[in-house]
Amino acid sequence: MEQLLAAGKCKTAICQSINMDMRAYDRLMSMTPEERESSFQTKMMTVHEEKVKQKMERVNEVRELKKIGCSNHEISRRTGLNRSTIRRYLDENFNPVHASYGKKKNGKLIPYIKEIDECFAKGVMGSDIEKRYVGWDMMVHHQLCGST
Repeated sequence: MEQLLAAGKCKTAICQSINMDMRAYDRLMSMTPEERESSFQTKMMTVHEEKVKQKMERVNEVRELKKIGCSNHEISRRTGLNRSTIRRYLDENFNPVHASYGKKKNGKLIPYIKEIDECFAKGVMGSDIEKRYVGWDMMVHHQLCGST
């Protein structure tokens, strides 16, 4: 929206170009950037943030127990965590976010998308393309229709 405003577009033109209600536009423009960011968070992002927060509370609990002189075995006994987990939590480079968070897996059709698009561009009917990929017909259908 800011780019459209900077380009000299009026509120009505912006709302029409991005298919947004003017009241929603006014509400978004009155928010701070932080408020806007939080309003667009998905439920998955919110759940993830909560899990990271809970894990860090656990990590801090383990670190506090270590500071007061507890051994890894004693921390394990008190918290119910495995000793290898205790060692990971005590590592100063520990990251509570899983390494694969935010990475999207490639679909099974990725190696064939170019070939499917070429067939479609040549005018081959979608049903004929689907027949070439037995067992994957619905995935091919979604690719041809542009849905996810």
